[in-house]
Amino acid sequence: MFKLAVLVAIFGLAAAVSDDAVAETKALENVISPGGESFHWAYQTSNGIDVNSAGDANVISGGYKYISPEGQTIGLTYTADADGYHPAGDLLPTPPPIPAAIIRAVEWNLAHPQTQESTLGRKL
Repeated sequence: MFKLAVLVAIFGLAAAVSDDAVAETKALENVISPGGESFHWAYQTSNGIDVNSAGDANVISGGYKYISPEGQTIGLTYTADADGYHPAGDLLPTPPPIPAAIIRAVEWNLAHPQTQESTLGRKL
């Protein structure tokens, strides 16, 4: 999971840094707990990139942000745990809303569950 989190951070940095710009990096934190059970680190660059991560053997969380060429701040936060990788950010794609008719149908089905007697005379 840690490798995945680092990979995401690297891709974010690669997207933010242009070939003609050289940025100065300032390490803000780099701490590993005694025994290596947990960690947290963060750094900033002179061209507006901020990256951070923290975690232990069970959960890793962090994020990054940078300024796009259009001047927009792009950010992503993430958590990686036993259930997988969970990114969050304004630029991630989202599913379309569920149509109202589908919501009503699901609510009706939940309010009127089928019983075995109601399905005995039906052919499937």
